Amino acid sequence: MKHPLSVRLVTGAILVIITIVSRGVTESGFAQKKERPASAVELTCKIVGMPEDHPRSVWLIELCNAAGAPLRRALRMVGDTVHFKNLLPGIYRIYLSGKGGRRSVESIDLRPGADPQNMQFAKEVKVPRAAAQITGLHQVNVRALAVPKEARQHMQQSEKDQLDGNEAAMVKHLKEAIKIYPDYADAWNNLGAYYHRAGDYEQSIRSFTKVTELDPDFHVGWMNLGGSLLAIGRYQEALEANKKALKLGPDDAIANAQLGLSHYYLHDYAQARERFKRVLALDPAFPDAPQLFLAQIALGEGAFAEAMEYLHGYLELHPNAPDAAQARRTLAALSNGMIVALDVIRK
Repeated sequence: MKHPLSVRLVTGAILVIITIVSRGVTESGFAQKKERPASAVELTCKIVGMPEDHPRSVWLIELCNAAGAPLRRALRMVGDTVHFKNLLPGIYRIYLSGKGGRRSVESIDLRPGADPQNMQFAKEVKVPRAAAQITGLHQVNVRALAVPKEARQHMQQSEKDQLDGNEAAMVKHLKEAIKIYPDYADAWNNLGAYYHRAGDYEQSIRSFTKVTELDPDFHVGWMNLGGSLLAIGRYQEALEANKKALKLGPDDAIANAQLGLSHYYLHDYAQARERFKRVLALDPAFPDAPQLFLAQIALGEGAFAEAMEYLHGYLELHPNAPDAAQARRTLAALSNGMIVALDVIRK
C-alpha cells in the first residue's frame, strides 16, 4: 500500500496543509491537454456555505490526486462552481481552506463505468464549520515571521515548480531556502516529501526528523515521518510517530489511516479496527480503502456478515475500482456460505 505524505504550503494569508504523492511524478492525475485521452473525465464542484457564512466569503479549493499531490487550485466564493476538466480516471481529494484556519478535505472516486457517456461528475463541497479553538495557528504565524524574505521567496518558487511538475527546480529552491534559513521547518518537510517520492526513505526520514525537532507541534511532520517509516517496514517506530501525529491532529484522516496501518502490520487488529473506522467517519471514500482492511479483520475473526457489510460499502463508493471484481467475488462466496480470504488489500 502507498503511504501518502503531507506538505504544508503557505499562500498569502491562508495556511494550507495538503498531502503530496508518495509515488512518481508521472502519476500527475491530469492528462496532457494536447493528448487528451478518450477516457478523460470532468468534475464540477459547487461550494456550499454555512448559514453563518458571509455570502461573499472567499475559499481556496484545491484538487489533488489520490495520494494528495496538488494538481490545480482556485479562489472562489460561496455559491460558486469550479470546473476541473481533462482528468484521468481515479480517486481525487478536494481540499477547501478559508480564513481562521478553517479547512476540510474529502475524497471522490472519478472512475467511470462501461458507459462512455458517464464521464462527468458533480459534487457539492461544504465549507467547514468554524472551529471553537484553532490549535497551533499563532505558533505557525510567529514562526513564519522569523523566516527571512529571501528564504520565503525560494519556498514560494518551489511550490510553483511543484505545480508545474519541475521537481529539479523545486528541490533547488528548497535547498536554497534551507541554506538561507536552516530552521525552515516547512522547507525541510517539502524536501522530505521529495525524497519519499524518489524512494530515498533514509533521506526522507532524516528530513522529517529534522521537522519534528524544529517544530514538535507540527502534526504533519510526525505524520510524514510515520509514513516513511511505514514504507521501509519499521512499524514500531512508525507507530510512535503516528501516535504523536494523531494526538496533534485527531481529525486528520491520513493520521488515523497511518496509525491504523501501524497497528495492522504489528498484528494489533483491535486498535487497527478503531483507527480504520475513524477514517471511514472522516472521509468515506479515502483512497487507501479502509473498508478492505476492516473486511479483512472481520474475516479473520469469522465475522462474515460484518465483512460483507464493509465490502458492500466499498463497492458503493468505488464500483469501478480495479479490485472491485475481486470484492464482488468475495461477496458472492460469502453469500453462498463459503469461507474465503480477502486478497485485494494492497501492501
